[in-house]
Amino acid sequence: MIQTRLSIMMFLQFFIWGAWFVTLGHCLGENNLGDFGGGSYGSAPIAAIIAPLFLGLIADRFFASERVMGVLFLLGGVLMGLGYMYAAEGNGEMMVWMFIGHMLSFRAEILYIVRCTKISIANLLSESIPPKAFLPTDQNMHEPKSRQLCWL
Repeated sequence: MIQTRLSIMMFLQFFIWGAWFVTLGHCLGENNLGDFGGGSYGSAPIAAIIAPLFLGLIADRFFASERVMGVLFLLGGVLMGLGYMYAAEGNGEMMVWMFIGHMLSFRAEILYIVRCTKISIANLLSESIPPKAFLPTDQNMHEPKSRQLCWL
């Protein structure tokens, strides 16, 4: 049950991100915001550099992983909504700043997917469920596959 819910959550996270990020250039061009395309797409690499620094130096030491993940999901949604509002007003500069903020929270969420796996396994083990019941195994080696473990 937990494996299914976490799989759906991660699928929706990447599906929603891919749905708006892929069509962003066309949408900006249609709304006369094409000049802000570089800043909008540039928000992802900037966030990929900055987000791990925040998580490694601050969040991992002082806050519980599940709380940080929940706050990041909510913050990312609010910032994306504000980005849409600024885009509708034609304020491209603020829209780009909202995208940068959203991508900072999203890139941090990607890093916390590993934490999500850790939390789910800890919860499953605390319920005295045998590991073979939820860890995928290789048919030949009968050992957990670390690649498939990320999809828990």
